Amino acid sequence: MNLQYYYNYIAIVEEGSLTAAARKLGIAQPALSNQIKVLEQKYGTRLFFRGSRKLELTDAGQILYRKVKRMCEMEIEAKSEIASGFSGTRGTLKLGLTSSAICPKLYGCLDSFLRAFPEVNLSIFEKEQDELVRMILSGAIDACIARFVGDPKENFEIVFRTEDHMVAAYRKDSHLMDHVSGDTASPEQLNKVPLSAVPRMTFPVRNSIRRSGGEAVFRCISNRILAVLEAARGGHSVAITAMRTISEFDFLDLEIKPLTADFVPTVSINFITQQARYRSPIVNSFIRIYAEHYNLPLPMNLSDDELLGE
Repeated sequence: MNLQYYYNYIAIVEEGSLTAAARKLGIAQPALSNQIKVLEQKYGTRLFFRGSRKLELTDAGQILYRKVKRMCEMEIEAKSEIASGFSGTRGTLKLGLTSSAICPKLYGCLDSFLRAFPEVNLSIFEKEQDELVRMILSGAIDACIARFVGDPKENFEIVFRTEDHMVAAYRKDSHLMDHVSGDTASPEQLNKVPLSAVPRMTFPVRNSIRRSGGEAVFRCISNRILAVLEAARGGHSVAITAMRTISEFDFLDLEIKPLTADFVPTVSINFITQQARYRSPIVNSFIRIYAEHYNLPLPMNLSDDELLGE
């Protein structure tokens, strides 16, 4: 099927009539009418209701419109990305982030990247970890920075991995942790203590406290890590979060007790891309700036000639 037929089909739908679409496209109306017939023959169904002044889509026509619109958008994106990859100076970095990754230090990294490459655009997708996983695997984003509980088991290339430690953070004068005298917090000690956490942490925390014979009580659950931390700063709850989050978001006024080793699985911050997938010079250049910003070693498979402007 000639892809131009799909572009013309989109124009017909959005203009609302063959006459208006023909005028916009500079194509004779009978030619457009014939193209609609070809599409209807291909898909074995009518795409428009006939007889009204404004063309109206059938259910099949609606489905085809949504699909070909995305297909044509992807072709335009592909042309743009291929052109930018060869030119080495333009394009878009599509980056996925969890809320806990969006901190002042990362803003500094993004600022350095945009200053170094003024003709490169940045698209940021703030999503939950599971959604970022799907977007990486589908190619909808180039890379993501996310916290994982346990080890990532998907088809990723982990470019950078930083271990983190989970802690209980709270306002000292809230008295929520007065009963905990040691240097760490165990599942037994958080029995029925009001907690705050991001959604992905609620299951392992509930499970650990339940195994110890207690009950987890969450007063604040939020996708926004700042809401979790502010609930603790206000004295309303004990935040279950990562130590790095406490420092990066400047909540060092909170009292902190590391969680015992049996409380939650290992948590790590991961910079990931899709495994065995071509990485554009734009992505590789961001990897280099990220490594410099966080004082990390460059990956072994990243050579100078894969970077923008080199």
